[in-house]
Amino acid sequence: MPPAPVPQGYGPYAGPVPPGPGPSFPVRPAPAPVAKPQQSNSVLGAIALGLGIVLLIVGAASSVPLVVLIGLGAGAWGIWRLVTATGNGPKPPGGS
Repeated sequence: MPPAPVPQGYGPYAGPVPPGPGPSFPVRPAPAPVAKPQQSNSVLGAIALGLGIVLLIVGAASSVPLVVLIGLGAGAWGIWRLVTATGNGPKPPGGS
C-alpha cells in the first residue's frame, strides 16, 4: 500500500545541504553590552521618588484622585530607577 499523501507545509524540510561545517547563513556577532550611566539613574530615581511623594500628599490633602495616581506612578518609577541603578534589581535573590 502506498504511503498517504502529506499535506503541503507538513512534510520534513529537505533544503540544500550546506557544503561543510558551520551554518549556511552569515552569523552576526552579539552586540557589545552598553554601559549604563549609574549616577544619572540614581539622581533621576531620587527626583522622581521625591516628586511622587509630594504629589501623593498634595493629591490626598486636596482630594484630587488624578494627582494621587500620578504621584503613585512617579514614586513607583522612581523606586524602580533607584533599584535598577544599583545593578541588583533584576537579579533573583541568592544569584551571583
